[in-house]
Amino acid sequence: LLHASSIRASIEGLQECLKREYETLSSISSDFQRITLDEFKWARMLISSRAFRLTVKGREIRVLGPLVDLMDHAEKRRTTWKYDASTDALTVCALEDFRVGEEIRCHYGKKSAKKFLLYYGFTPDETLTGAYDHLNDVEFVMFVHPDFPEAKAKQRLVNEEYACKKYSVDTAFTRANTLEALSFMRLLCASGEEEMTALPKQMSKDYSFRETPIQPMSIRNEVEVLRMLSNMMKEQHSHYSDEMRSRAGASAAAAAAAAADQKEDVVSGGDKRKRSTNGGPAYAGRKRARVKSSSASLVSSTSSSLSSESEPPSSQRSAETVIVGEMAVCSFYISLAEAVIPALEGLDESTLTVDAEGLSGQEKEYVAYVCYSLQVRRKAKLDAAKKRKKNKKNKAKTKNA
Repeated sequence: LLHASSIRASIEGLQECLKREYETLSSISSDFQRITLDEFKWARMLISSRAFRLTVKGREIRVLGPLVDLMDHAEKRRTTWKYDASTDALTVCALEDFRVGEEIRCHYGKKSAKKFLLYYGFTPDETLTGAYDHLNDVEFVMFVHPDFPEAKAKQRLVNEEYACKKYSVDTAFTRANTLEALSFMRLLCASGEEEMTALPKQMSKDYSFRETPIQPMSIRNEVEVLRMLSNMMKEQHSHYSDEMRSRAGASAAAAAAAAADQKEDVVSGGDKRKRSTNGGPAYAGRKRARVKSSSASLVSSTSSSLSSESEPPSSQRSAETVIVGEMAVCSFYISLAEAVIPALEGLDESTLTVDAEGLSGQEKEYVAYVCYSLQVRRKAKLDAAKKRKKNKKNKAKTKNA
């Protein structure tokens, strides 16, 4: 089920990273060679999935907390943890009251379904139906292809980091990772003197599209960026088989039903979460104790097992959740392009206003973002022209004097 997912590359990258760590440690100590690579991966991921980040005496460290690291993931943050200097200990604090006998859980953080599966070995339902859905992403590699306009100039412009780089795109198009990808696309689609001069003059070795993104530079350029992004998403979406779409759709429907059931449960004051044993809201409370086998086996498996016809080394439900998240991102940008491109092409460039009738909330946000960016560029251009004119007058006065 995960064959078409970009998580494959993430798993392979993590496997390679762990292999390098193992080889480094083995070269330092001959005693370490008694441990096999698979044993090291298991132990390393066990620590990674359980460790807490703490700030102790001004230093950020990661620690293991016996028993505390068995806490389930909770969709709602009801507890927090910190280093207590008075007791020199890791302390878990309740943010609200708990009933006697109620299970205490901790919030693992807002992550995409892909990251939950990769680092914890499971995917909670809220990655589909809650405030996490915008964190799901699609990854792809981009570089300046010789067929792009002004390709040679662009190749000279980008630094080594961006010569060939993997990007991550989610549905929050103003988030740093998505802005980075859109920025590079704006560079790829730039054409003509006006757009080329709008690019950064010199990208130093440390230049980052993430830290200093290229904002929309023209209507033409932004339309081409959306077309490129839409085509890439269509290509990714085509990799999912009909069976994947069917299974993922069923998983999404089950998650939505579970969320509705949970909402009804909150209203009625019951505790259906405890009664659910297979799927539903209780699925979000997968034990860290189970992570010991699921997450470790995920990275310990060889890449050949991923390409076989056997079930991937993660639960079917978790795999479906990842696919649902990726398909949602693909569908989002395909629909966004279909709606926003005509709106931008019909935009009144003299006033930078657009008829937003028929656009959804996020489509309106994207159009407003483009219009605002173009207004900022236009003002900066006018201000620069005024400054040049003023400097020219001052020089003329000085010369006459």
